[in-house]
Amino acid sequence: MTLSRARKLRLLKFAPGLILGRSGTTGLMLTRRCNMSCPYCAVATSRASNSHLEEELPVERWKEIIDQLYTIPIRHAVLTGGEPTLYADICELARYAHPRMLVSMVSNAKFLIQRDPMVPKLLPTLDMISLSGDIFLADDTSLDHVSMDIVSKTLDEFGLNKEAILTITNAAIDTLPDIVEQFGKYGWAVRFSLVHPECGDNPFRGNGQNLAAGPEDFARLKNMATRLESLRKNGVLLLDTREFLVGIAKFVTGELTNPCPAGLRTMEITPDGTVQACQDSPTTGLTVTEIMNARSPKTLVRKKIPTNCRCHYTHYYRHKSFLQRLTTAIARLPEILR
Repeated sequence: MTLSRARKLRLLKFAPGLILGRSGTTGLMLTRRCNMSCPYCAVATSRASNSHLEEELPVERWKEIIDQLYTIPIRHAVLTGGEPTLYADICELARYAHPRMLVSMVSNAKFLIQRDPMVPKLLPTLDMISLSGDIFLADDTSLDHVSMDIVSKTLDEFGLNKEAILTITNAAIDTLPDIVEQFGKYGWAVRFSLVHPECGDNPFRGNGQNLAAGPEDFARLKNMATRLESLRKNGVLLLDTREFLVGIAKFVTGELTNPCPAGLRTMEITPDGTVQACQDSPTTGLTVTEIMNARSPKTLVRKKIPTNCRCHYTHYYRHKSFLQRLTTAIARLPEILR
């Protein structure tokens, strides 16, 4: 089972504005707390200093922020963390946001595997969900079938999409296609995140300097992209374009840079209520209210982006022309709505 009819109708309602750039997406970083310790994530490495234990916004303040975002206009909120399900009032917040915009969530899936009591309250308020693939790995080339069965059954029960995010580290380049093939056998879609060290001191890079692929991995990355494209031709649903996958090898050698769209259309709000231009950039120190009251809000946010910042994230990757972007989006609709 895939997306329920109600969720497909909501996607069709909100997607045109998002595709055409008339509305935007904002990540709501509800907490930096997490119940996993992925080595490439700074949440795990910050525990010794307790820097992840910053004050978290009360749900009423998050509701005010959602109302403010609606006027920008933002029509897609992504609940993130840390692990967002550790935020005590996530169900209430998702229920509040649901009538106003699409609501997605990025999670490590523990709450699903453990059958947390919040499941029947939270899942009906979500339009899309992306789950970290790390928790499903039994080893470098195989999945934990018990966890996969539990989560797949739950997502089917609630009519939600099945999507895994796999992080590309220098240690995983060669075995990643084997894992992707396993997800494909379960009927899951897969997208990728690339560990990269070029954003300086930021809250989510962790040990990225040691886990990022470098120019010496160029041939391995090219081979990975070739193998992934072969899986795509065999029916595995990859949500990243061929251009994105091929571009990874060029990105790590410095041959490819992407125009950065971070700002009002892709910004992130941290647990203390300040705004980041994206999930990897340092906080601007500004609140949503201050940005909205500025003469040029977009310019104000973009001025805070480090000049040496560069990334290759799926949601930041852009074709050069609007026609290319629109054509790609239309081509992907059957995959998303199938």
